[in-house]
Amino acid sequence: MKQHTKNYLEYFGLGKEDFIYCEMNWILNRVAVRAVDLHHIKYKSQGGGDEVDNIIALSREYHIQAHEEQLDKKYLIDIHDEFINNTPY
Repeated sequence: MKQHTKNYLEYFGLGKEDFIYCEMNWILNRVAVRAVDLHHIKYKSQGGGDEVDNIIALSREYHIQAHEEQLDKKYLIDIHDEFINNTPY
């Protein structure tokens, strides 16, 4: 298991088989959509780390948008912070 995945699961007290919320769908719509990707908000190649504050759980649609830079890093940070403060777990 990759370190960022392990850190994320441990932070929220989750196991590999647990439902992981797409943070965007939860914060924007309060809809429980399964996340399929854990995304580094600041890419490791740009100095980002594997800490939970740099990892956001996203659906495939939102993950693609993040990589296509349709989602601003500041926006992702704000969504992630709100998710941590209003987590459904």
